[in-house]
Amino acid sequence: MENLKKKNILITGASGGIGKSIKAVLEEKGFNCITPKRSELDLS
Repeated sequence: MENLKKKNILITGASGGIGKSIKAVLEEKGFNCITPKRSELDLS
């Protein structure tokens, strides 16, 4: 039986060209992409 639960993926830099491409590919494969904006993400 196929796993029906979507996997979450955090993508930083998703507003750039590479990030947009990665997001598109992962969403096609059924992943749930979380793409916070720079102002929403504090890694310090």
